[in-house]
Amino acid sequence: MPGLTGLAGILMRNTLILTEQIKDNRAAGLDDYHAVIEATVQRTRPVILAALAAVLAFIPLTHSVFWGSMAYTLIGGTAVGTALILLFFPALYAAWFRIRPTADEVPAPSASDERTNLRSATAPEHGSAVEEDGSHSWPRLLIPAE
Repeated sequence: MPGLTGLAGILMRNTLILTEQIKDNRAAGLDDYHAVIEATVQRTRPVILAALAAVLAFIPLTHSVFWGSMAYTLIGGTAVGTALILLFFPALYAAWFRIRPTADEVPAPSASDERTNLRSATAPEHGSAVEEDGSHSWPRLLIPAE
């Protein structure tokens, strides 16, 4: 039980580091979307270093008969939990607070986009057996424009 409490404390500290950085970024004038991204980028190294220090501190305890299993639990839980916090927490934060990318972040279709160079065609244009009167409805195909 003490190992679980210690692990929860380590992971909550990492989560609080990220949420405080998001708040600081928003106070500095960044929009919500960029505040989440920048906070994750800015705090990745401190969170990883803190977790690495905790993992390395538990290595000597692995040789103990009494504390060994707790040390292994803390090492594995800290490593996996830190990875989940850095990868999953920003997405969860954005989903919870309904943060969306700004309009200038969504790319507009360009002329060089391959999909714009497609034309629609029906199956009869490609040698399928279809009645001349068009009584049979075929799905439309997208083929490259020539």
